[in-house]
Amino acid sequence: MILGQADLAGGLSAAVNDASWSVTLYNVGQIAGLPMTMTAAAAFGRGRTMALAGAGFALSSAAIALSPGLGVFLAARLLQGFFGGALPVLFMVMIMTSLPPGRSQAGGLSLFAIATSVGAGFAAGLSFLLLEAGGWRGLFWCQVAVGGLYAVLAARALPHERGDAIHLRQKDWPSYVFLSVGLGLLVVFLSEGERRYWFDTWWIAAALACGAAATALGVRALAQASRPLLKLSLLRRPSFLGALLLQALFRAGSLLTLSTIPQALIRLEAYGLEQIAGLLIPMATAAAAGALASHLLCGRGHSRAALAAGLFACAIAAGLCTGVSSSWAGENYRIAIVIAGLGQGLFSVAVMRFAVHGLAREDGPTCAVLFNFARLFGLVGGVALLARLTTFREALHAIRLAESLSPLAPERRAEIAAQLAPSLSPQVAGRVALGRLSAALTNQAYALTFADLFLVLAVLMTAAGLLVCLLPPLPRPSVAYISVSR
Repeated sequence: MILGQADLAGGLSAAVNDASWSVTLYNVGQIAGLPMTMTAAAAFGRGRTMALAGAGFALSSAAIALSPGLGVFLAARLLQGFFGGALPVLFMVMIMTSLPPGRSQAGGLSLFAIATSVGAGFAAGLSFLLLEAGGWRGLFWCQVAVGGLYAVLAARALPHERGDAIHLRQKDWPSYVFLSVGLGLLVVFLSEGERRYWFDTWWIAAALACGAAATALGVRALAQASRPLLKLSLLRRPSFLGALLLQALFRAGSLLTLSTIPQALIRLEAYGLEQIAGLLIPMATAAAAGALASHLLCGRGHSRAALAAGLFACAIAAGLCTGVSSSWAGENYRIAIVIAGLGQGLFSVAVMRFAVHGLAREDGPTCAVLFNFARLFGLVGGVALLARLTTFREALHAIRLAESLSPLAPERRAEIAAQLAPSLSPQVAGRVALGRLSAALTNQAYALTFADLFLVLAVLMTAAGLLVCLLPPLPRPSVAYISVSR
C-alpha cells in the first residue's frame, strides 16, 4: 500500500497528502480492533469470531473498492483496519490454543512466522499485477476475495464452541476507550506529523497532547479495574518485555527493504513498481530459509542466537547500502535485500518464542495485544523517524553541495551549454544546462541522504542485536510453552 500511494491518489483525484490518510486510518482501526478481538473470541467462540472478522474485512474492502470519493474511502478504510488487524492475531491464537504445548505448538508458530515474513517479498509484485489488471480498485477486490475465503474456512473451525456473552459485560470498557483514543491519536501524530510540519500545524500538536493524556488515563483505568483489559504485570517478565522492545526496533529496521531501498530507486533511478517487485522477490526465498534455520536453532535451545543473528543480518544489509551513490541501480542492492530477507526470517520465528515463553492461559490476550501494538508502533515510529531524517539531511546536503559547487557553477554550466550549442540556441542551451546542473545536485543530495538513512538503520539493528544478550536463555520447546487461551 505504501508503494501504491501515487496510484491511489490519482484514482481518487486527491492530493498525495490526503491519500496518505489511507495508511494512517487503517492503523488507527487496528488500534481499536486488536483489544476487541480477544473479548469477541471469549464471547462468541474463536471460530465464529474468525468468521466475523473475515466477513467484516471482506465487506469493508468491498466498500473501499466501490467508494465514489475520498470521504467514503477513508471511512471504509478505518473499518477495514478494525477487522483486518484481527485476522493474523486470531490465526495465531488458534495455533496456540489448538496445538499441544511443546514441539507441535512451536512448529505451528514457526509456520505462522514464515507466512508473515515471506509475504513481504511478494507484496510489491502482487500489487503491480492487481494495479495492472484492475487499477487501484483491483487491490481491494483482491482483499474482498481473501477476506471471504478466510470467513468461509473459519466458519468450519470449532463449530460447537459458543463462548459466553458475559465477557462483553465484564470487559474493562473505560480502559478500552481511553487506550483506543489515546493510542490512535498518537498514531495520527506520528503518521501525519512530517507531512503537516509537525508543531506548525495546530491539530498535530493537539493530537500529541490529547493522545498522551488519554493514554495516561487508560493506564490509570487499568490499574483501578477489577478485571483489567491488559495485565501490565506481564511487562515485568524479562523475556516478554525484551520481545516487545526488539519487535518495535526490528519493525522500524525492516523498513530497509519495505521502504528505504524502493524509495532510493524511485528517486534516483526512476524505478517503477514492476521493477521494485522483481527486485524484492528474492527476499521471500531468503526469509523462508531464515525462518527454517531459526526454527531449527530454537528447537535446540539457541533462541538468543537466532534472534541476534536476525538483527545482525539486517544491520549488515543496511551497512552494505551506506555507500549508495546517484548511479546505483537495482543490482547494487540485491545482496543487501537477500541478507535482509534472511534476517527477517531468523528474527520472526525467534522473537515469537520469547513473546509466548512461559505464559499462563490468562495471559494470552495481553500477549497478543501488546505484541501487535509493538509491531504497529515500531513501523509507524520508524516511518516517522526516517521521514524526519530525510527532510533534514536532504536540505543540509543540498545546502552544502550548493556552497561547494557555487565557485565552479558558471564554468560547469558553460561547459554543458557548449555541448548543447550545436543543436540549441545559446539562450535555450543555457537554461537546459542550468536544469541539468540543478538535477545533478539534487540527485547527489538524495544519494547522500539515503546513505545517512542506511547508516541509521545499521546502527539501530546493531544496537538491537546487542540487547539480545540481556534476555534470559530459553529451554527447548518440549518444556517451554504453555497453551494460551482465547
